[in-house]
Amino acid sequence: MSSNDESLILFLKESEKLKKTIYHWNQNIENLSMSQIIDLYYQVINVNSLVKYSQKIYENPKEEINVQITNTQKIIDEEFDQNLHPKILKKIEGLVDTTKNNLKENQNQNSKTKEEIEKQAEKYEELRKMMSTKEFVEQYHKTINN
Repeated sequence: MSSNDESLILFLKESEKLKKTIYHWNQNIENLSMSQIIDLYYQVINVNSLVKYSQKIYENPKEEINVQITNTQKIIDEEFDQNLHPKILKKIEGLVDTTKNNLKENQNQNSKTKEEIEKQAEKYEELRKMMSTKEFVEQYHKTINN
């Protein structure tokens, strides 16, 4: 089996996996965690790279390969970039705002137990992860808008 064949098999496998993942999260966005968001974006970026690589390999692609490349690009563009991505960005922004507001309210308490302080530290760590994920998603947003 040639490396081109292996690349095509990888492309087809990853494209199908991405399609299922996008459909799943479009239906269940409320359950999407920060680590799952990062995994999803890496998967989209990976498949985008495979699309570009496949286009180079198959300059005169067979009809079925060309159709698959076009379908994958369409799924990324329409189902992810235009549909799921804005929902994810909105979700993260809402979570960041809610977490910030909760932390501000908790700061006003004068005496705190050790347990309350530890819970607040965990909330700050969650906020850091959310803000980092938000930055990652915003960077992706900038690349699709250019």
